[in-house]
Amino acid sequence: MTRRTALAITLLAVFAATQSSALRADNPSKAVPISPGDLCHRCERLLSDPFIGAETVGEAGQGASKFRTIRCMLAHIRETNPAITEIFVVDAQTGKLMNVNQAVFVPVQIDIYTGEARYGVGDRDFIAFRSAKAAEHFAADNGVRTMSWPAVVFAAASLPERPLELQR
Repeated sequence: MTRRTALAITLLAVFAATQSSALRADNPSKAVPISPGDLCHRCERLLSDPFIGAETVGEAGQGASKFRTIRCMLAHIRETNPAITEIFVVDAQTGKLMNVNQAVFVPVQIDIYTGEARYGVGDRDFIAFRSAKAAEHFAADNGVRTMSWPAVVFAAASLPERPLELQR
């Protein structure tokens, strides 16, 4: 599969999931809180920092899948094209899940941010904020700009990834 095809599949899956859940954005009733010690659905590593995780909710009977980082979740979507009905990310300030449509994102060097080597899919990842003001402040302090969800999906598809065996 070409990178362009993979990007198109990811964008379609993510768009469909976020649009179907937009009306329920304030009520993540199907979301399951992320806790330290949970395992990432894709890379099977511990989610040691519950303030940067992500989660997808599948169609009836599929339940919630937790991910170590936003990029790990996007890589899973690109690789498997699962039937997703909702996508949540963790607010970096409160640790609470929110619909991606409520979030403002900031790119970070994930290993430096977490203090853990090889924490993410690659060197760059994203953290989410419910508060646009908090996101702007964090971004300014780190010399980057805030991003929307569609911009994150597009940017993540073009970033290099570590081989999966190095992510474990």
